[in-house]
Amino acid sequence: MPREKNLDEVFLHRERRTVRKDGTVRFAGGYLEVRPELVGREVELRFDPTDASLTPRVLESDRFVCDTQPLDRFANASRPRRRLGFAAAVTNDPTGLDPLSDLLCEHYDRVRLSGAALHDNHNEGGERSLHNEE
Repeated sequence: MPREKNLDEVFLHRERRTVRKDGTVRFAGGYLEVRPELVGREVELRFDPTDASLTPRVLESDRFVCDTQPLDRFANASRPRRRLGFAAAVTNDPTGLDPLSDLLCEHYDRVRLSGAALHDNHNEGGERSLHNEE
């Protein structure tokens, strides 16, 4: 065994976790905070199952990254978040077509036609119209 290896670390239990958007990982029924740079990455938590007072250590590719700490919900809520860089929206050349306007015009034409047909049917049937009250 290499001299730089600590024998205690060799026997630690290991669990893989994905870091959530708020910089936390689930562990033992709760949440632990890790460094915000790890958001979205899969990390390995190493811990001693016999000593619950020690928080797990975070490793990525067998390299130590940071220690975890119990989640403080209030502090985590105001913690600066990493902004995702989105590519610029694709801009298309205007075609001159406005489908929403076309649908609205078609709808109102149908409503006007069906309203006029109803109005004409009432007058033909001998019923009195509200406009023809004498």
